[in-house]
Amino acid sequence: MAFTTMHFAMGMVGTGAVATVGALVLRRGLRWVPLWMTAGGIWACVPDMPRIFKEDFPSAPFASTLSSKPLQDWLQAHGDWFFFHRSLDAQPKEYALHGLGLILLLYTVSVFLLTITHRRPHQAKP
Repeated sequence: MAFTTMHFAMGMVGTGAVATVGALVLRRGLRWVPLWMTAGGIWACVPDMPRIFKEDFPSAPFASTLSSKPLQDWLQAHGDWFFFHRSLDAQPKEYALHGLGLILLLYTVSVFLLTITHRRPHQAKP
């Protein structure tokens, strides 16, 4: 199973591609692409949430409910709703650092592209 960073990165890639195409077709909204990428990354990590609550945050409020076995089984059974989660689970853990690098690269590229495509209206000279 790949670590959460690779799941987050793949969620960012899928949502970022869809959000970028949608923004280009509509000719607006490019500034929202990083936010959609973040939401997609979180969405891709949803099936791992019971494990995260069980192992990392056992004393958090509602941790016993969020780490329940039925919820974990249901999320794992429907894992491909979350950006091909089951396919990513088959990857070895060595890809965790690759996921972190991909996350940093995607955020850097999105901020850079937003910076160069941002157009300020020219102010009229008095």
